Amino acid sequence: MGQNAFYVWSVLKLVRRKHYKRDPVDNLIKDRESHYDDLLQYINRSCNGFFIFEENAKETKEIVRIAHAVGASVEAELGHIFTSEVVHGEGGSADSKDDYDDLDDIYTDPEVAKKFVELTGVDCLAIAFGTTHGVYLTEPKLDLPRVAKIREAANVPLVMHGGSGVSDEDYAVAIENGICKVNYYTYMNIAGGKASKEFWKDDETNFYDSMAIKATEAIKEDVKRAIKVFQKL
Repeated sequence: MGQNAFYVWSVLKLVRRKHYKRDPVDNLIKDRESHYDDLLQYINRSCNGFFIFEENAKETKEIVRIAHAVGASVEAELGHIFTSEVVHGEGGSADSKDDYDDLDDIYTDPEVAKKFVELTGVDCLAIAFGTTHGVYLTEPKLDLPRVAKIREAANVPLVMHGGSGVSDEDYAVAIENGICKVNYYTYMNIAGGKASKEFWKDDETNFYDSMAIKATEAIKEDVKRAIKVFQKL
């Protein structure tokens, strides 16, 4: 991407749990490369306020135009992804499906997704259908038919956030229904942490680099297993 590349992760929280008033877009992720000062202004504005759908789409369309001019792609996110009480690196407060009166209000709406893609020209779309950032404390209940409906309506590659920890069977159906990219981190991170713990328990040298090698090997094996699941090997 180059030295001027940067990744913008703008989480526009419109969800206020049971006091939520429906707006089709509450989260937005944009990834692009640019020299333009107005992109920095966008970060500042988006991190300090809320966007209605029309403004959100307008801003995203402009970012898509800039990104495509330099050969970069844009991923947007529609809907609300839950956050576990056990999470690393995502920020935000914990929540789950039990915190909301109507999941249709926070999951990605297929028709809204279609409209957003048509208005903005984004290259791929991360969608909300029941996944969680962090460690699943209960078995995930995913709305997998919704994924197929969004794929049919939006006609762009779909992305699963909160992807690690889902069952092999749900991965298979989600991918079959349209998921083309899985954000996978938490459980490979746990694999590395467990390997580190085992290393310190059994090793008396206390060499950090030796522990790091063991942790990296464990992460690699976990990722290899996940890739095989994704590819149905």
